[in-house]
Amino acid sequence: MKKIFILCCLLVLAVNGFTGDYQGSEFIIVDSQTNIAYYSVGRTTVNKKSSLFNNDDICNVQINDISKKINKYIFPDNDTYKILLFFFEEKIDRKDGKKIFHSNNRYYGADSDPNWVENNNNISSESVSKNLLIKTKNPSTKEIQFWLCDKTGNNLKSIYKYTEKDFVRFYVDAKFQKIIFIKSVENGNAVTEIDY
Repeated sequence: MKKIFILCCLLVLAVNGFTGDYQGSEFIIVDSQTNIAYYSVGRTTVNKKSSLFNNDDICNVQINDISKKINKYIFPDNDTYKILLFFFEEKIDRKDGKKIFHSNNRYYGADSDPNWVENNNNISSESVSKNLLIKTKNPSTKEIQFWLCDKTGNNLKSIYKYTEKDFVRFYVDAKFQKIIFIKSVENGNAVTEIDY
C-alpha cells in the first residue's frame, strides 16, 4: 500500500511538472489596459540525475505586444541577471481609490497591496505610470540593481544599485509615484527618491 501511495505521488508530480502546473517563480502577466503580455524567461539547466529541465532563476522578461506584433526581451542577454522583482501599475480602482499593481511576487492576496507599496489610498490621479520596475541581482558581482523602462521595454535605464553587504530598504509610494530607497549609513539613513 505504501509503495502504491508513493508511486501515485510521483506520478502526480511528474504530470504537473510536464503540464506546467507548479508553483515556481515563472510568470505570465497581462496588462489589461495595454494588452501587453509579460513572460518570465528562466535560466534553464538540465538536472543530470533526472534529465529534467530546471528553471530556477528568472533571467529576463519577454514582452509580447500582440496588437502590434512586437515580441522582444528587456535585457539583451539571459546570462547577467537574476530577476528578483518585476512590477507595474495597471489601473486605478475608482471605487476603492487605489492603484492596482501587477507583480511576479504572488505572496499577497488579490485584494491587497504588495508589502512594498505604501500610500495607496485616496488616489485621485487620472493616470498610472507607463513604466515597468525591475529589481535584479548579478550573481557574480552580488550587485543589486533597480531598473526602469517603459511598458514596451524601451528606454531601459539603471536607477539605483548597491551590493549585498549594504542594508537597503525600499518602498513604492503609489500616491506620489516615487520609489523610496533607505540605505543605512553611520548614524542614520540616506534616503533617495526616484520618480517612476
